[in-house]
Amino acid sequence: MKKIFLIIIFCLTFNLVFFEKNNEANAFVNDFRDEKKITKTYYKWSSAKCAGPYVITGKKPKKVNMSRSTSFAETISANIKKFFTVGSTYTVGKDYSTYVTVNKYSKGCGATKVKYKYQKYKISTVDIITKKVISVRYGTVSKPVKNSETFITKYIYKNNKKRALKDLK
Repeated sequence: MKKIFLIIIFCLTFNLVFFEKNNEANAFVNDFRDEKKITKTYYKWSSAKCAGPYVITGKKPKKVNMSRSTSFAETISANIKKFFTVGSTYTVGKDYSTYVTVNKYSKGCGATKVKYKYQKYKISTVDIITKKVISVRYGTVSKPVKNSETFITKYIYKNNKKRALKDLK
């Protein structure tokens, strides 16, 4: 009788311990969290995008009208893309009162450049129970800065008399 009583008590305590452990395990749906940290911020100019037609000049320089709008988009590096949503693009509209000058014997267009804000991120996946870092990802997010555009002349070639005269024919 004592043996049966001990076996029943053992089984009950085993089930209680097992039941408590299962409930504790079910309390956490996701044991991992992603922690974002900005490691570096800097600004850099974009490449020039044509905002008007290409013009070939002869002996005299020409003024070029900025007749097309250009768009500059936000970019996110692929390894951290799931942590961010892509923002809208910044469009520099047609500005008919803006002209740039193409030098003589050159081929060029009126172009727009925008300043970008770059932020480098470190994203760590951390186990919230043990506080151990599971994985680390690095990436960059770049956003165009509003109202930072500048208008310049973008050249295919510059001050090349032989080539310009050949292209004008």
